[in-house]
Amino acid sequence: MAEMPKPCLPKTIASASLVAFIIDQKYTYGLPLYRLEQQFRRFDVDLSRQTLSNWLIAAATKWCKPLYDRMHTLLLNRSVIHADETPLQVLREKDRPAQAQSGAFPSRPIRVLVGFAAGGGADAIARTVAQRLSEQLGQSVIVDNRPGATSPIAASDTHRVTRGHITSTAGAAIAASRTAFPPIGVGTTQTSRHRAALAMQAQRTVA
Repeated sequence: MAEMPKPCLPKTIASASLVAFIIDQKYTYGLPLYRLEQQFRRFDVDLSRQTLSNWLIAAATKWCKPLYDRMHTLLLNRSVIHADETPLQVLREKDRPAQAQSGAFPSRPIRVLVGFAAGGGADAIARTVAQRLSEQLGQSVIVDNRPGATSPIAASDTHRVTRGHITSTAGAAIAASRTAFPPIGVGTTQTSRHRAALAMQAQRTVA
């Protein structure tokens, strides 16, 4: 008798071909797990949807996450990022009902931090761009003035945000912020790279 193949997921009966089949049926053909459960049952194979779901999560964590992390790193280095705007229903999304449709981007209002007081030239430009972007994106764009240090404070506040859609305008002092304002300048190089896409969009919008 041949030796049983080693499972691809420890302490399971999941072979690589079986997991590949489940992934293909689920994500290529959009077959719900409860339908897959019924399909296996017709072949006298008892695999619950909970088991299938656990296998998918384990496979994604073990093999797909390193690929995802690498793709994420490469994506953030791009000057322009294209996204699929198809809305999706996301269950158990924080602060949203299960029936809500969530867009890829922007899925909530966008805040633009301006490093100068309201009424100035930078504020006027930001508000013009915000209005045009709001019309194009179909989402609110809110201008939030954060004056001080001729814009590095606003840039620093942008970098600290971990949730939501936020960007900021940049003044000439950003270039010197790492030396003139060491605590403020942390992360401004990476943050500015991500602001570049909005700046390009804004230039096209105002033009």
